[in-house]
Amino acid sequence: MERLILMIVTMSAAKQYDTFNKTLSDGIYTWNCLATDNDNNARFAANNRTLIIDHIPPHMNLSSPLVGDNITSQPILFNLQ
Repeated sequence: MERLILMIVTMSAAKQYDTFNKTLSDGIYTWNCLATDNDNNARFAANNRTLIIDHIPPHMNLSSPLVGDNITSQPILFNLQ
């Protein structure tokens, strides 16, 4: 699992936000947020979150029925590769 620190942002009580862009390679990433108030009380979120990046699209083939078949009750099956 890769470790990635995206950004540390300090905010005041006023409603502010920040945006950032980061290009991630394929892989599994774990992230969390750290909040700190004006009295320097700090805490991470109770749970980590997982993000999976996969840029490779799946390849799907129709297995059944055959192309051109007329069906009424047979299941339609696909193979994912």
